[in-house]
Amino acid sequence: MIDQLTKESADEVKHKDMCISEINSNEASTEAATRDRDEAVEKVEALTATIDTLTKEIAELKKEVADGQTAMKRAGEDRELENKDFQLTIADQRATMKVLNAARDILKGFYDKAALLQSKKQAQEPYVAGPPAPAAFKTYEKQGSGGVLGAIDGVIADAKAMEADAINAESDAQQGYENFSKDTNDAVDEMVRSIVTKTEFKAQCESDKVETEQSRDSSIATLEELASENTALHADCDYTLKNFDLRQGARGQEIEALKQALQFLSGASFSALLQGDAATPQMQVNDEVKKSYDDYKKRLEDALP
Repeated sequence: MIDQLTKESADEVKHKDMCISEINSNEASTEAATRDRDEAVEKVEALTATIDTLTKEIAELKKEVADGQTAMKRAGEDRELENKDFQLTIADQRATMKVLNAARDILKGFYDKAALLQSKKQAQEPYVAGPPAPAAFKTYEKQGSGGVLGAIDGVIADAKAMEADAINAESDAQQGYENFSKDTNDAVDEMVRSIVTKTEFKAQCESDKVETEQSRDSSIATLEELASENTALHADCDYTLKNFDLRQGARGQEIEALKQALQFLSGASFSALLQGDAATPQMQVNDEVKKSYDDYKKRLEDALP
């Protein structure tokens, strides 16, 4: 019995040490898995927010690219219409100048010939002084050639001025269109590059999110396993841990009592046993209980056949 109780006590010590070790390990693993889960959850939330932001930014950039391309198309169409108007204006003014120059040449020839004939006639006729002409009177030659030719020259000058204005306006419009096209193309190219960059980053974030979600789910599964393990450990260990000192003390007392009984039954002094002292031969001789026991034992032996 002493050996059995001693073995039970040693086994209980081992069981206690195992329980403490396993529970501590479980708690440490639970803490680590909880930290991993929380970090994964936080990272998933951050990646989700980043992906949402990138999705909106990419959509806005695509809309701006489409708007820019539409604006360039409309500007090109407007430029084409403006150029057609310019071509018509130039053609009209140049046709006008051509017709007027031709008419001016004809009229100038006519007036020059009439003036020459008038000069010859005046040179052949004797000079007769007449009454002075009114102040507002002008000769037919001056009236005809100066007034009509001057009017034609004025119209031609206006046509040239309109042509020059149209050319300047066309040049300005073309330069403005080219500047607008360049600026818009540069902006569109920059937005397209940004779309490519953000799309690649979004794809990376989505990949990271999938991996992080898998890590999160793995941590959650680990925590569930650790929780089950912790429940089993406490079911197996709580009684031992709670009552360890009490059970060890009681078992120790029981072992000590058995040892004392064994000593007594082996011839130890009962008085020494009660006093907790080791029995000596002299104590055994003087112990009345032992003497009576020995006498009784001898009588029994003598009585036996």
